[in-house]
Amino acid sequence: MNETGYIIGSEQHYIFSGSITQQMADYLKAIPVFEPMNVLVSQLDRSGVQTMLGHIDNGIVKSLFIDSGAYSVHSQGFEKVSKGRFSTFNEMVDEYINYVNELDDKIIAVAQFDHIPGKFKQPKKPEDYVESGKMSWENFLYMYPKMKSPEKLIAVFHMGESFEHLQNMLDWEDENGRKLSYIGISPANDRNVGDKDIYLKEVYDFIARSSNPNVKTHLFGYTSLPGLPKFPWYTCDSVSHRLRAAYNKAFTNKWGTISFSETREARTQADKPFHMVCDPATKKELEDLLASYNFTIEQITEDSAARTALDICEVQKYVKEHPYKRSNMRRSKKLVELPR
Repeated sequence: MNETGYIIGSEQHYIFSGSITQQMADYLKAIPVFEPMNVLVSQLDRSGVQTMLGHIDNGIVKSLFIDSGAYSVHSQGFEKVSKGRFSTFNEMVDEYINYVNELDDKIIAVAQFDHIPGKFKQPKKPEDYVESGKMSWENFLYMYPKMKSPEKLIAVFHMGESFEHLQNMLDWEDENGRKLSYIGISPANDRNVGDKDIYLKEVYDFIARSSNPNVKTHLFGYTSLPGLPKFPWYTCDSVSHRLRAAYNKAFTNKWGTISFSETREARTQADKPFHMVCDPATKKELEDLLASYNFTIEQITEDSAARTALDICEVQKYVKEHPYKRSNMRRSKKLVELPR
């Protein structure tokens, strides 16, 4: 236990979601301060996984977080995702288990095949969360004994599910008396950052009071960099670096997310690229920052892969410089006020 009151591992591992192209890898390899990164890839993207294995060999990727592809099954349906390869869901799960077991020494974590609440793009009902909690846990128990490294398998707790499901995870022991070592927390992607942070505070307080306070946690799709120092996560993933780059933007420690390319609709100073509206001293500071990564403003403006590489390095720096401290999270009212 550290001075914060929570028990966490000695490190926190930020996971960059999505494959890395060869151009991105070349840029990253040429950056002196870049450190090998953890990457999340869906097991449904087997060619992407293979590419990432190559990047492990060339020192760009440190290890892989393999996602189950449960969201694709949720959004597209089992039949479309399975493409006739599997007659039952359990057959797909078994093949997934065999696949990750073959890659075990390259993997930092494996997401269980969870059951996402409700039907895709339809309003959720209370019974949807009961079903998702029950089915996700059943799927976890099915996968756990078949895993080469069961401690890497992440049981998933979805926002909206009863905390009874989380209590069950924390109290559970396997046949050897071992507690669950890894839990994934999945905040709802249709809730704002403020609601998510209130919810996560409740979750971590609940874990700290449980019989398994040292369980490792993964935050699924957590996109708020300022929120990261508030919680004692072990791993978290985000695709934000790719999304920002696609919209001609990049994250920087000094100025936050800034724009590099002018849109066709740009009419005001606020719409113009950062380097066109900042003062000369700030522009020089930006140029020096980019030069430290072997980039120019023109290169970053024109090349999405360069923006992605810049964003990755700046996120790595931010995470390292902003570790978790309990004092970072102010106490706030509960997400749902219970009747007195």
